Amino acid sequence: MTKKAYPQASLSELWFLSYPLIVTMAAQVVMQFVDRMFLAWYSHEALAACVPAGVLAMTFASMFMGLASYTSVFISQYYAKRKYASVTVSLWQGIFLAVLSSLVLAGLTPAGFAVINTFGHDAPVRVLEIKYFAILNIFGGLAVINNALASFFSGRGQTKIPMWAAVVGNIVNIALDYIMIFGKLGFPAMGIEGAAWATIIGSASITLIFGTLIFAGKVRKEFKIKRL
Repeated sequence: MTKKAYPQASLSELWFLSYPLIVTMAAQVVMQFVDRMFLAWYSHEALAACVPAGVLAMTFASMFMGLASYTSVFISQYYAKRKYASVTVSLWQGIFLAVLSSLVLAGLTPAGFAVINTFGHDAPVRVLEIKYFAILNIFGGLAVINNALASFFSGRGQTKIPMWAAVVGNIVNIALDYIMIFGKLGFPAMGIEGAAWATIIGSASITLIFGTLIFAGKVRKEFKIKRL
């Protein structure tokens, strides 16, 4: 019984597919880095608060983001076999799992408060930590949902689409950090809360891009996306 021969991918082909994934995975980290940069110019207390609170929020979300990313494994297998109906089913299963995970993540917010209280930081810093963590964690499910939606593209080898969506999300975050932290263009100066909201809105813009590309036009018809 002879083995079936498969074409081997070159290093350049692997790099072409993988470097957008690297950029995409770094997007959430870059958002928090930008928060810290702007908050360092705003106040020392805000900077001291956003670092541990941001790391804690990322730790909580990462457990579910990794789970949602497995959607790409199933999509890639079914897409390679041209089982487009199964691709659609896998996408919806990933979305449902991501939404459920988002609710669980939001429910863990009080546990995060308990962890923050064990840090032993001064009261003014602790108050800012709780504000920053609460916003990031309650709406942290957006990053989980984005991972599931991105899998629809990365699983089919279209890795540049999630990358550019992540770039747009980071641009939105940078602009809103400046506006909302310092109170520009008629906005009140929101400090660390403004940084958190800028990150969430940046993530929401990524969700909007994915939703528009998946549920509108050619893709929706080709994969019969509305069919569960």
